[in-house]
Amino acid sequence: MSWDRRFTDRMVKREPSLISIAMEYVQSYDGEFEPVVAAREYFLRTGSLPVAQARLVLNCLRSDPDLASMSLRIEADSILQESINARQVEARRGQIHIVPEPAPEPPKRAYHIEVPATIKRPYGMPKARNSCIHRVAWAVRKGKLLDDWEARKVRPDQRHLRAWTLVVTWACGKDCESFHLLDEEQMQQAIVGSECRRLCRMGCFPENLDT
Repeated sequence: MSWDRRFTDRMVKREPSLISIAMEYVQSYDGEFEPVVAAREYFLRTGSLPVAQARLVLNCLRSDPDLASMSLRIEADSILQESINARQVEARRGQIHIVPEPAPEPPKRAYHIEVPATIKRPYGMPKARNSCIHRVAWAVRKGKLLDDWEARKVRPDQRHLRAWTLVVTWACGKDCESFHLLDEEQMQQAIVGSECRRLCRMGCFPENLDT
C-alpha cells in the first residue's frame, strides 16, 4: 500500500464518520495484531478513539482479509478515494482553471448490512421446546444502525454502533435466530439425555432416515 493510499490524521479530522468506522471495527475485532488490540482496549475503557489511533486502525482495516469486516472496509475505502480525488484536484489548481463544485454530502452508512460469520460448532437446535437437532449450513451476522428509540437506551458515545444478530441457516434450508450451538458430544447428549431431541430428517441428516 503506497503512502498516498493511506489514511492521514488530516483525513480523519475532516471526516468524523471515519472515527465511527474505526470504533465499530475495534469493537468486534478478535484478532491479535497488537496496535489494534491496544486500540480496542482503549475504546472499551473510554468509549472513544483519538485521531491518531483511529487513523492507525483504519489503515489496519484496509489490510484485514476477514470477510466480517468487508462492509466497514468498503465504507472506509469509499471515503479514502473521495479524499484522494479532492487532493488531486487541489494539486492541479495552480495549473488549470477549475470551476468549484459543491462539496459532496458525506456518504450515508447502510442501515442494514449482512456479513458472513464463522461457526465452530457444526450442529444446533432452536431454543423452542421439543425442537429437532439440525446441521449448520452457514451463518451470517446481521447488523442494523440503532434507531432513535434504541439510541436513547445507550450512552451517547455508543449511538453510532450497530445492533448485531447472529442468524444460522440449517442444512434443511430454514433460518433461525434463537438457538443453541452444539459440538458432537453435546449433540449426542441432547439425543440420549433427558431432552431426547430428535434429528432433523428434512435435509440435515438424510443418512438417518431409516433409523
